[in-house]
Parts: sequence; structure tokens; C-alpha cells
Amino acid sequence: MAEFSWADMVSDVTTSNEPIPPDTYTFLIKEASYQLSKKAGDPQFLLKVTVVGGPHNDKMIWHYMTAVSASSYPRELFVLGVQAVLGADVQLDFSLSPEQLAAPFVGKTFIGLVVEDEFNGEYKPAIKTMKSSAPVAPVLATEPLVSMADTPPPAPLG
Repeated sequence: MAEFSWADMVSDVTTSNEPIPPDTYTFLIKEASYQLSKKAGDPQFLLKVTVVGGPHNDKMIWHYMTAVSASSYPRELFVLGVQAVLGADVQLDFSLSPEQLAAPFVGKTFIGLVVEDEFNGEYKPAIKTMKSSAPVAPVLATEPLVSMADTPPPAPLG
């Protein structure tokens, strides 16, 4: 029989039931699973993500990333979402188990744009776009940098 801890359950609950307002946030992936979509059997990741920092810190959203085979646009969003989290050079091997496919997502961060998604007249926050939260590598100078200490003083005037 599974053991339950009330303290663990309480710590998982956010202090407010207010939805996350539309804006751009950094998210941390807490849980990930891989499955085939129920409608068409398309590849699909389900991510449990939380906001990192700010007034909505630790607020949770479920985010589905589905590669819809009938449309190139959702397939493009699927690829861009995977690349935002795992890197532009990622190669997914769909012959792996669902657990193996989902595992690399857990603990990763990304930047997501939250929009209002209306379903049956109710507001539900949804992540519309994802981009990498990895810092951009600095551009390295190809020539050695010269400090002012290495520069001779100007010649005296006249």
C-alpha cells in the first residue's frame, strides 16, 4: 500500500488558486511523460511545469506538446519546443521507451509565453510558445584584447 504524507500534499499546493496571467515566464519541468495522442496516435509529451521566480513562483501548468501529423505548423511547434528544452542539436530516438524519451526533460528550464486559452467559457492558462532559457554563449574575440595600460601615452604637442 502506498504511503501518504499530509505535509507533502500541503507543500505541493500553491497558496492561490488564481490562474497564471498571460505573460512570459521561465518554467522548470517537474515531471514529463511521453505517449501517443489519443486522437491520431501522434507523438506527444506531457510536461508538468512550474514558474521560476516572480510573484507567480511555483505556480503549475500542464503543457502538452503534440506533433500533429495533419499539420506542419503544430509539428513545427513540437520540434521547436523540444529544441528549446533539450537543445537545437537534439536527436530523438522514438524506438526508446516512453520513460527514456521523457527523462531528459525533467529538471530543465525554458522560457514560455502564457496566453489565455478559453474552453467552455472558462479561462485556462496555456503555453503558446517556448524558447531556450540557456544563456547565449559570448562571442570570443579572435584578436587579443589590448588594455589601456599597454597603450603608450600620446606624444606631447608642439
